[in-house]
Amino acid sequence: MLEPTRPEPTRHPAMFSPPLLKTIANLLGPPPPGQPPLLLDPMGGVGTVGTLRHFGWHVISNEIEMEWACQAPGNGSTPTVGDAAALPYADHSFAAAVTSPAYGNRLADHYMPVDLSARSHKVRRTYPMYLRRQVHDRSAARFHWGKVYKELLLAAFVELRRVLRPDARFVGNYKDHFATVVRRGVKTRERRCLTAWCITALEDLGFTLRARQRVPLRGDQNTNRARQRGDAVIDHEDVVLFTAPSNAHQTALPF
Repeated sequence: MLEPTRPEPTRHPAMFSPPLLKTIANLLGPPPPGQPPLLLDPMGGVGTVGTLRHFGWHVISNEIEMEWACQAPGNGSTPTVGDAAALPYADHSFAAAVTSPAYGNRLADHYMPVDLSARSHKVRRTYPMYLRRQVHDRSAARFHWGKVYKELLLAAFVELRRVLRPDARFVGNYKDHFATVVRRGVKTRERRCLTAWCITALEDLGFTLRARQRVPLRGDQNTNRARQRGDAVIDHEDVVLFTAPSNAHQTALPF
């Protein structure tokens, strides 16, 4: 767990939208009776999943970037500052979890203009631009889709399994994206199938897929620009409900 400080809060470029939060709440449901209603977001950003307190949950938001973690109380969450792969909680502490990891897309670019009022700031978004510094090297938000990104997510999923109670509910929010790849001098657009990859990784760890819903993207500027260019687009995000393993069996990391 990192030492807490009192940093200056900064904006987050990828917070839960109201339609996503509504879908998450519907899939998650109320806390189970007879158990403390503890819910964890292990990659919590500014803690907006705290809106689930209105449905009876006590929300803990864990975030590695202190400038974002410090905003969780204002969004209804109790914050911790730390690595999602090394959570400061005992085994089987939580009745549920909700999270939306970084998607491994262009938000992970290290681009950070000196002048944030420049035109480039208005047409391009990256995590460093909003954080006003480079992202922590243990955050998946630092990396594009690839080996290191997948290793960080897998480690976080293993740790999540440890702190969830048997049969606890877990709702994940994911979005596929297209990336430009150059091979032998030829540019192509390849789909990064994040949702399918996360489902397979979690099932390999003993989680059970229970439901999956699509939430349409409306008014997203990047999607609209890509569509205007004639590029293929992903016009929705996925919200996926799992239940944690009934037993705490250990599965080796597949790398």
